[in-house]
Amino acid sequence: MKHSAENLPLPVAKLAITAEQAHQAIDQLSEAARPAVWRTAASAHQMVDRISGASDRVAQRLERTATRLKDAEQHLLGASRSYAHDNPLKMAGIALAAGFLISLLISSGKSTRGSAK
Repeated sequence: MKHSAENLPLPVAKLAITAEQAHQAIDQLSEAARPAVWRTAASAHQMVDRISGASDRVAQRLERTATRLKDAEQHLLGASRSYAHDNPLKMAGIALAAGFLISLLISSGKSTRGSAK
């Protein structure tokens, strides 16, 4: 918004000229700042693109790793079932030994707590 100082009293005219000069200075500053703003915006867009690309790559790697882990889990589960089916006596012995060890741990924990009282 430009002001004309032609038909104004002298003190008001000085203010109008000063206001006009201020408007021009603002316009000049905004024009001078525009390239810097554009460069900053372009850099910000590039950074967002880089981050987005990196996060996409990480997500794809995680998905592949999760698939491999699921496949390995299924393979181990199948192998365990097959081993248990082929060796039922060994599995019964392993289960009996595991149960015995667990009962020892539980009972030793109770006796330790009981003696501390």
